[in-house]
Amino acid sequence: MDNRIWEVVRRIEESQALVVLTGAGVSTDSGISDFRSPDGLYSRWDRNLVFNIDYFHQDPTYFYRFAKEELYRFDSIEPNVTHRLLALLESEGYLKMLITQNIDGLHQKAGTRAIIELQSEFIGRFRADGTITFANDAFCRLVGKPRDELTGASLRTVIPADDYERILLQLRVLTPAAPDLPDNEHRIAFPDGRARWLPVQ
Repeated sequence: MDNRIWEVVRRIEESQALVVLTGAGVSTDSGISDFRSPDGLYSRWDRNLVFNIDYFHQDPTYFYRFAKEELYRFDSIEPNVTHRLLALLESEGYLKMLITQNIDGLHQKAGTRAIIELQSEFIGRFRADGTITFANDAFCRLVGKPRDELTGASLRTVIPADDYERILLQLRVLTPAAPDLPDNEHRIAFPDGRARWLPVQ
């Protein structure tokens, strides 16, 4: 084995508080593109448009096409050997914290629990039938529920009952040609009974 690998192994074994920071590159072996590689996202999508909020307000269809083709594949993608190794290091007591910029949920799917997500926006993904498929830390904190409880649950758990059917009907009529929700806000129900209006994009 390469001496550099043995050195990494030694440092992990001797560490008292191992922390790992990951970004887009950790998920490329799972089939998720990074941003700047020759075949990365920016080779297919205009970086000046896809994450430009001003352009989104002018023409949201560009971002929605990006989301459909790139982001909504995440639920069917599996963790790779790096995700699984980091989860193993945590279960063996070596890894104390994983900090990630990623929103693909693959670290969580691999089994890592001690995670800080650097994306502060609340991100929730759900199917047209209202099943929640992913919720990031910010979303979980917002609604006061753990990710394990939200994943696979219905939007009913976070949306007031009198809003649920209206939103479900809107989700079912979305198409690539008409990707906008008729109403771009809905209420989120908090555990204490309060509700807050939030934008949906």
